[in-house]
This record gives sequence, C-alpha cells and structure tokens, in this order.
Amino acid sequence: MNSLRRVLHAYAKRNAAVGYCQAMNYIAGILALLCMEELAFWLLCVIVEDMFPVYFLPSQGALARVDVSVLE
Repeated sequence: MNSLRRVLHAYAKRNAAVGYCQAMNYIAGILALLCMEELAFWLLCVIVEDMFPVYFLPSQGALARVDVSVLE
C-alpha cells in the first residue's frame, strides 16, 4: 500500500497538469504488484504520458464518469 501511495504521489508531483486521476490507482496498483517501485513509476509515466495522454487530462472528466457507469 505504501509503495502504491509513493508511486501515485511521485507521479502527481512529476505531472502537475494531470495530478492524480482515480483511474491511475488501478494501473499503478497492478504495476506496483508486478514491478519494483521505481519501474512501476516509470511505466505509469509511459502509460499516462505516451500511450493515453488525452485520457488523463483534467478536461476528460466526462470520460471518467463513463468509466464509472460501466462498473455500476
């Protein structure tokens, strides 16, 4: 749990424009279970910044609500 918190906190400091989005905890949690902490951080950076940059923008709040409605 502490590892996950540190990864998410470090990412929020690295990318203040994105900060923290709830969807990140699922991704970072899996990465933290499968990798060393530093690797989990860098993989999260690649996922958020390179693979899905538009998904995690603050302006994508409506997209996050769609994600939550799928889970209900």
